[in-house]
Amino acid sequence: MYTIFDSFFAPQQIVVVTEEALKRAQQEQRLKQMKALNNQINELTALRDKVSNEYRINRLDADGEEAHADA
Repeated sequence: MYTIFDSFFAPQQIVVVTEEALKRAQQEQRLKQMKALNNQINELTALRDKVSNEYRINRLDADGEEAHADA
């Protein structure tokens, strides 16, 4: 019979791994994190370029000439 308290009082599990396996797992995790960061950077760069282009388009005046902010 299973009760709700069985999960609280279950014996602990001990996992033994070699140092090489641990280092390999850490390296794989770093690689995944680096790929995720690169994807985020690429997405943000694309968004920045899109907003920059929209900003330049909106700076055009009624004659179709670019308005210069030389002050």
